[in-house]
Amino acid sequence: MILNNIKMTTFVYNPGDKGFRELIEFKYFVDKTDLIFHLNENCVKKLGKYIFASRPRRFGKTSIAEMLIAYYRYSKEKTDIFNDKKVRKEYDKKNKDQPLKYLNEFDVIYLVMSDFFYNCSIKDGIKRIIKLIIKDRCGDSTTWTRISRLGLIFYILC
Repeated sequence: MILNNIKMTTFVYNPGDKGFRELIEFKYFVDKTDLIFHLNENCVKKLGKYIFASRPRRFGKTSIAEMLIAYYRYSKEKTDIFNDKKVRKEYDKKNKDQPLKYLNEFDVIYLVMSDFFYNCSIKDGIKRIIKLIIKDRCGDSTTWTRISRLGLIFYILC
């Protein structure tokens, strides 16, 4: 589906954990979920509303984003995908059976930036993003209240 020349696959509001589930099935998967533990303990709710994860080209930005999306994205039902991962083991070291901190508690907006800024200025690209978010996802007051209460994590992949 295309909305104002933007493919809908480039904008996903609270995407599921499908991308991360596909990654962990890969033959050479390396569990880096302990990064989530360190983010939770040192960054989330301390430094502000936004987390920006940058890495050099070809160093797994998409993989890390998929992992963070699967963990933080808002869902009424908690995912069980992290029960056998390093993040679970880190929390068990602190306090056995402690729930995973911030699991599925935040609204996540996933944007593929090249789809918004291809053949246009930065100003126009930003306008397109804002217009799409307001028009397509934040129109009802329930969503807006949840975003205000819990914060908003933006993952921007360039």
